[in-house]
Amino acid sequence: MKRFLSLLSILALAGLVLWLGLKDALTPFERHDIQAPLYTVGQLPADTPDPAGRQILVFGPAFWGAWPGAPAFPDPESARRYLRQEGKAEGEWGIFRLSGDYALDSHEDQGRRHISRTLVILERLPAAD
Repeated sequence: MKRFLSLLSILALAGLVLWLGLKDALTPFERHDIQAPLYTVGQLPADTPDPAGRQILVFGPAFWGAWPGAPAFPDPESARRYLRQEGKAEGEWGIFRLSGDYALDSHEDQGRRHISRTLVILERLPAAD
């Protein structure tokens, strides 16, 4: 019985640590007064409908910074430039306007900007100019 309680305690502690690492990342944020739009890039199957009107999330930091958050861009052209530099196929990758503000909801990590909280996709933009 003592072994069972020890195992149960370890599992409960592991679950708590996992929850603390993910809880903020799982809670979407929607800013209503956006001064500087925030964009990101992502890969979606070609048959995915326009995400507007659905709550599709883009995740911010998780696990105490082990995942810094999705890439953040101040405008669609910066996102397109990133896709070209990284060799991402335009048909497989999209550019998304998010429910955050670039100045308030992004941060720098290892020389790149990332979203600083989990946000909702508001609009999908074409990857090509």
